[in-house]
Amino acid sequence: MKNFKELLANQTSRNSDFFETHVHQGTLTFQKNRNHKNFLENFDLRHALKALFLNLFLIISLMSCTKITPKSYQNNTPNLDIRKYLSGNIKAWGTLEDRSGKITRRFTVDMVGTWKGNEGILQEHFQFDDATKDSRTWKINFTDQNNFIATAGDVVGIAKGEQYGNAMRMSYVLDLKLDSGKNYHVSLDDWMYLIDEKTLINKSTIKKFGITFGKLTIFFRKSDE
Repeated sequence: MKNFKELLANQTSRNSDFFETHVHQGTLTFQKNRNHKNFLENFDLRHALKALFLNLFLIISLMSCTKITPKSYQNNTPNLDIRKYLSGNIKAWGTLEDRSGKITRRFTVDMVGTWKGNEGILQEHFQFDDATKDSRTWKINFTDQNNFIATAGDVVGIAKGEQYGNAMRMSYVLDLKLDSGKNYHVSLDDWMYLIDEKTLINKSTIKKFGITFGKLTIFFRKSDE
């Protein structure tokens, strides 16, 4: 969404061929240019200021909306516990989008999860549409029923996650290796939503310097085995 200054600038540009603006003794007068003289006169500046303040109030109100957290879904069912869902064999299908929303990569994932109490290991094996392969091993440790930490070889530091209701969120920094050989640290905001006992949706936002430049969408299906 464009900000207020951009909208104002665009509006001013569109009207520049038709109007000239004059301020005289506290009264804002719009004078029609060329063949549109006397279109609108003696427009009260106070009305314009009221409209401006109303727009600013609406923008601030939208920006201060309540932040969504996993607790927002605590009453949703079915209940997601990744210690149960990410156990055994899981198959997944995913896409990677660029900033414009164009799908740039497709992939499948074969996963195997094993748990001993609150400690688990999740092995992921990726197969991409260009025939390249990759893998990742997560080590997960629950600190209580809702919160956990996790590590992996290409994750910088520790990932932190929490689960409530049918939702799970995990945030971490990924050491992303590009084809050029360069490495970039990007932030991932991972959300998972349990649809039924077998099906789960994963949506991830990839950011750098606070700017979104990619999104992941993955569909999980738990094996009957």
